[in-house]
Amino acid sequence: MALKNDGTVVAWGADGSGQSTVPSGLTGITAIAAGSSHTVALKNDGTVVAWGETYSGLATVPAGLHGVKAIDAGDTYTMAVIKDGTLVAWGAWGIYPFFSSPLPIYESAVPGTVSYDPAGRTATSTPTAPLEDGAYQVRVNTGAATPTGDHPGVDTQWKFYVGAGPPLKPGDVNYDTIVNVFDALLTLQYVVGLLHPADEATFKTVGDVAPLENGKPKGDTVVNVFDALAILRHSVGLDPW
Repeated sequence: MALKNDGTVVAWGADGSGQSTVPSGLTGITAIAAGSSHTVALKNDGTVVAWGETYSGLATVPAGLHGVKAIDAGDTYTMAVIKDGTLVAWGAWGIYPFFSSPLPIYESAVPGTVSYDPAGRTATSTPTAPLEDGAYQVRVNTGAATPTGDHPGVDTQWKFYVGAGPPLKPGDVNYDTIVNVFDALLTLQYVVGLLHPADEATFKTVGDVAPLENGKPKGDTVVNVFDALAILRHSVGLDPW
């Protein structure tokens, strides 16, 4: 998929769900994103157009969505950031937005440099000025090149806080202050050995919520499938803590 400088989109490749069939007459596009079976485009008037898989709601844009400034898409979700800092997401868990949360939005990238050490397989981000207190996320993708010409072998991202950071919440294993289905999925990935968190001790402290006692997380010092289930039940409102 490619975005042309005239605001039109060109796509090719697998098209089993229509994800590579660009809607006729689509113009005025400023950004594009794609999952495995759907495609999303942001128009210059702040509205969103999506096509491809619709049975799970991936390409079903919520009615009235406008004022969008950024979009993203994955295998099971579609996301849009509104100009007021609200995040709206929809997809495999419902054709309507399944969560909406105010987020701090930064209008520009943090000035600085990124270096990559291929021997140690480590990336380092160095800002040009001290950072203000808050939450930050740094991403380095495989297409990026450091001043020495090195390229990371895989997409890399990491989150960190300047200052104390928000307090840890039971079940919030990705530390975004919201306990939702993504936390349940991450916990399940950890249980089956697909996820290896850098700070495993903190992950286990936050993820160890089952069993519940008097409706509140008690934990049993072990993170297992019961914790993933408890987080999922909480995220869909079955077990409010």
